[in-house]
Amino acid sequence: SRLNALNAASQFASTMSTMLASGLPITRALDITASVATNYVFGLAGRKVKEGVEQGRSMVECMGEIPYFSKLLTEMTGVGERSGSMEETLEIVGDYFSNEVDLRSQRLLSALEPIITIVLAIVAVILLLGVYLPMFGMYGAM
Repeated sequence: SRLNALNAASQFASTMSTMLASGLPITRALDITASVATNYVFGLAGRKVKEGVEQGRSMVECMGEIPYFSKLLTEMTGVGERSGSMEETLEIVGDYFSNEVDLRSQRLLSALEPIITIVLAIVAVILLLGVYLPMFGMYGAM
């Protein structure tokens, strides 16, 4: 789902930013980020990027070949790589994706609220009818 992909991208960008800010080399940061990823596909993609970087290719080039990385994440990583401020760029991208996940979750929940209310009302009416109809039937028989 799109929400899951956004969440994984947020986690990837935030973890990479933290690892790079702590002074780890890119290959080690990619290795750790791939191993802590809760999304299995992003973990595999991170390992693939690490292998490409170890072969001397740029990180953005490797990410561009993997369809699981969003275009925004890939391009912003490239901007950070070229400008030499990948930690800051990835932190901003991670925050953006995190906010996007929160916003979409809130929208989804607000769309579900009326449906949940209607279902609960129907259940309450069925329960009330189940209790009161037999009582009315008894009173009518007297």
